[in-house]
Amino acid sequence: MEGWIKLHRKMMDNPVVCKDSDHIAVWMYLLLNATHKEYPVLFAGEKIILQPGQLITGRQTISVKLKISESKAQRILKTFESEQQIEQQKSNKNRLISILSWHDYQESEQQNEQQLNNKRTTTEQQVNTNKNVKNIKNDKNVEKEEIKTSRHKRVYDMTSIPYRSANYLFKKILEINPDAKPPNMQKWADDMRLLIENDKRDKHRVAEVIDWIFNDPFWQTNILSPAKLRKQYDTIDTKMKGLIANGKHGGHAQTVERQNRESPYAFLDENKPLVSRVVRDPSLL
Repeated sequence: MEGWIKLHRKMMDNPVVCKDSDHIAVWMYLLLNATHKEYPVLFAGEKIILQPGQLITGRQTISVKLKISESKAQRILKTFESEQQIEQQKSNKNRLISILSWHDYQESEQQNEQQLNNKRTTTEQQVNTNKNVKNIKNDKNVEKEEIKTSRHKRVYDMTSIPYRSANYLFKKILEINPDAKPPNMQKWADDMRLLIENDKRDKHRVAEVIDWIFNDPFWQTNILSPAKLRKQYDTIDTKMKGLIANGKHGGHAQTVERQNRESPYAFLDENKPLVSRVVRDPSLL
């Protein structure tokens, strides 16, 4: 693997990453081995597209590379996951790791701007470019703050489409794990809103994909939140369409048979009765 990464000074303020030298070494290993662009790979027998900030590795590989014990590598990865530094999807051979803060510090757009600045030859051009870059970054910071503020203030009613969609996902999780801990439904609803509104996904199709996931032995153990669903949506949807095209079982995807009758996911519409066992967000009680 060639190229370089950005190393932000804020890392020194991260108590999780800087707990000891082994934690720093593992974190650097993840950063240096994560892909910076979409890349097709095989994982758990399935062809997937790695997204920027993802890598496939294992505790044994990390142990050999960094000369630490496998148990120490496993504990560090578990700590990173519990502290929301990474997400992990495991197979019987290796694991898919996603670095959650990757886009905050490794955006290719900023790299392109830096490369463009290096090509400027005159002082005036450099000054103008630096001013523009500064303004762009300021605008981005303002936009991020506005997004954070709006997300903090947004409260989803239990009858809203995002909340119903999030609740439907948790209902499917309960079917395979009745002891699953109730999630933060406001956060789940907000992630569902991003999937449906920002990513332009049809709410009925999202529910259809959720049904397919929980009929698939691999995906039902790996898609346990709307955030993970959103990240892997294209991969799963493509796989689902391929199975249907080949005449194989595709969950509840008998689209043709439903053309002349009401969608089984009509409960997602705001004027329909709520699906049973709605999870109420404790923060709203």
